[in-house]
Amino acid sequence: MTATKITHRQILQYRGDQCETRPDLIAVEAPLEIRIAWGPAFARKEKTWLMTLRTPGADEELIWGLLLSEGIIREKKEVLQLEPCVKAKGDTYVVELDPAVQVDWENMGRQGLMTGACGLCGKELIESSLEGCQVSPPTDLKLWPEQLFSLAGQMAQLQAGFKHTGGLHAAALFDREGQICLLREDIGRHNAMDKLIGAAWQRELLPLSEYLVCWSSRASFELVQKALRAGLPLAVAMSAPSSLAIELAEAAQLSLIGFLREDRFNLYTDTRDLIHASTPIQA
Repeated sequence: MTATKITHRQILQYRGDQCETRPDLIAVEAPLEIRIAWGPAFARKEKTWLMTLRTPGADEELIWGLLLSEGIIREKKEVLQLEPCVKAKGDTYVVELDPAVQVDWENMGRQGLMTGACGLCGKELIESSLEGCQVSPPTDLKLWPEQLFSLAGQMAQLQAGFKHTGGLHAAALFDREGQICLLREDIGRHNAMDKLIGAAWQRELLPLSEYLVCWSSRASFELVQKALRAGLPLAVAMSAPSSLAIELAEAAQLSLIGFLREDRFNLYTDTRDLIHASTPIQA
């Protein structure tokens, strides 16, 4: 299995009327095949569940995160084995489900993740999501704005892939003191989140009711949905949230922050007052 995150390429760089040939570092994007095996021993079945593009590395964490965030499994014991398929060409993993796990293959293909392209209206999307994502669990987590201002700086120190290429998203987990615990990078922002969830699950941290997540990207409906599945009470994005992301967060009592900078952020939902109130600026 390859784990190359960065590749090299000769490029032409233009600066004003000058041009020079120089080496550049590029973020790797490569396919990953995930197969699922299920059923009793005498009638075992195996099929490709998902082909996804991702940045190589932390593949098992990515798969664990996908299995949870897309509602395929609810407990780790439902997976007997997760390992590379040595007979396959390319990067392929096989997930061996416990025979007791019931699989409806026709309705299984990425049905745990509702997207903006699924044909449902916003209200139906949110209602469907809440059926598979519990309202964020109780928490006494409380943070000061000053703690949140430091998140981006902490992430930047660990974003080695982004530092070299400028082409990777990051998802990071922070504790109640606002200190970084885990960070995962990937060329896809959803993959980075799934890798983070998988890493947290392997460390027996779920549900993440005492933590917050910070994304280097915008806050999409799908990312909020994944945060809810992991039990997170607070999500922070460095860019904008979508309208559906805000509506889902509000319905599930997830506090949502956008446009995080070193000295400011926008608070979109906070029904449980997880962020200490600051003195409002008078216009």
